[in-house]
Amino acid sequence: MIVIYLKKVRSISDSNSIEAYRENLLKKNYIKIFIVGIVLIIAGFITSSLFGIIPRPSYSDPGYDDYINLLRIFTSISRLFLQIGMVLFILSFFIGALTDRTLSDNVKKGMILASGVAIFGLVILIMYSTIMIY
Repeated sequence: MIVIYLKKVRSISDSNSIEAYRENLLKKNYIKIFIVGIVLIIAGFITSSLFGIIPRPSYSDPGYDDYINLLRIFTSISRLFLQIGMVLFILSFFIGALTDRTLSDNVKKGMILASGVAIFGLVILIMYSTIMIY
């Protein structure tokens, strides 16, 4: 009987231990969304920095129209990467604050606040995304 009692105590203590709440960070879905969002934001900044690498032709050169078209394509791709990355960033913080029960209340409030600030940044990014660098 003592052995059965010890097995019950061990199983109850194992389910309530702190180790049961610990899991790998990559097993949490909002961390995966966060990583993809950050990668897309970095890809957006890289594509926008490619403008300086491409040599700018003069207005009278024959390849000027092609240069403008290429610049529009890079601008569109850069905006697309940045906006999708920001949406995934916001979504990951919001999902993490709602679903992760291992975080404290203050951390959850901070994540909700960070997602609100990021929504404000996304609105500004969308408003000023029509400005194109030529």
